[in-house]
Amino acid sequence: VGAKQGGILGGTVGLVGGVVVGAVGGVALAVGGAVQGVTQVIRGAAATPEAIIAPSQGKWWNEVEGKWILTKLDEEYQNMLDVPQDDEDILGDAIKDAEKSTKPPGAVTASKVVDTAYYDALEIAPDAEPSKVKRQYYLLARKYHPDRVGKDDKVCADKFKDIAEAYQVLSDPELRSKYDSEGKDGLSADRTGVASDGVNQPDPALLFAFLFGSDKFGDYIGRLATATSAVVADSPKIGPTEARTLQHRRVTRLALKLAERLALWVEED
Repeated sequence: VGAKQGGILGGTVGLVGGVVVGAVGGVALAVGGAVQGVTQVIRGAAATPEAIIAPSQGKWWNEVEGKWILTKLDEEYQNMLDVPQDDEDILGDAIKDAEKSTKPPGAVTASKVVDTAYYDALEIAPDAEPSKVKRQYYLLARKYHPDRVGKDDKVCADKFKDIAEAYQVLSDPELRSKYDSEGKDGLSADRTGVASDGVNQPDPALLFAFLFGSDKFGDYIGRLATATSAVVADSPKIGPTEARTLQHRRVTRLALKLAERLALWVEED
C-alpha cells in the first residue's frame, strides 16, 4: 500500500512539476520574444529619422558596408582619372586566361561530332567549354550586331543570325549533346528554327539584348555584369570584391556622364 501511495504521490508531484516547468518555460519564451521584439522596434525607431533625413542629404544606403554613404562627384571624378576605361587593371589577367584554349582530357573532337556548323559559326572547337561558348558568342555578336555595322549589311546580318542560332544550341547541354550525335536534324524546331526555316526563331538582336544589354544604351546603363562575366569566361579571378569594384566604377561613370548632360540645364549663365 505504501509503495502504491508513494508511486501515486511521486506521479502527482512529477505531473505538477512538469506543468509548472512548462508554464515557466512558456512565460520565459514569451517574455524573451517580447524583449526581442521591443529591441527591434527600438532599433527601427532609432534608425527611422536617419532613413528619412539621409536621402534628402544626397546619401544612399550601402548594403555591403551597412551605412549611409555621401557620394561627391568631384572627388569621384578625381579618383577615376587614373582608372583604365576598359578596367584592364582588374580584367586584364582574366581576359588573357579566357583567350587561352583549354582542352580537358577526353575532349570532344571534330571527328566525334556529326556536324560542326554551329562550332564553326562561333569559331570554336567542338571541345570548347561552356564559358568559352558564351564568350565567343558575346564577342562575335557585338562584332556583327546591326547597331554596330548597320542594318543594310546583309552579310553581317546573316552572320549575326547564325551566331545567335549556334549559341542557342551550344549553350544548352542537352541540345548540344543531341546536336553532336545527330546534327541539326535531331534538334527541335521550336528551339532553333532550323527545321521550320526560321518561323519560330527568336530575334537575334532581342536575344543579345536580353542576355547582355545593348551598346546603343551604353551611356545610360554601362556594361552589365553578365557582359563582364562573358568577357572573362566566368573566370574565378573576378570574385565578389572585384565585382563590387567594377560595379562602383560603372555607376560612377554613368553618374559623371549624366551630370555632364545636365550641366547645360543647371549651370547659371
